[in-house]
Amino acid sequence: MSNTKTKMFIKREIVKLRKKLRILKEEQKIFYEMASRFTNKISNHNNDIIVYENRITHLLNEDEYNLA
Repeated sequence: MSNTKTKMFIKREIVKLRKKLRILKEEQKIFYEMASRFTNKISNHNNDIIVYENRITHLLNEDEYNLA
């Protein structure tokens, strides 16, 4: 009797753990997707910053050239 109870307990625990594992894997997938989007946004912002800094530098150089 105790052997079957132990087997049933183990089966229930396996089912619970598999469910938890499935949920954690789904959450991990979501976090990876969010991280990827965030990384893309950071990259886009860095590119925009570089473009604006280059424009400022160009305008400052042009202003200095025209004043000379």
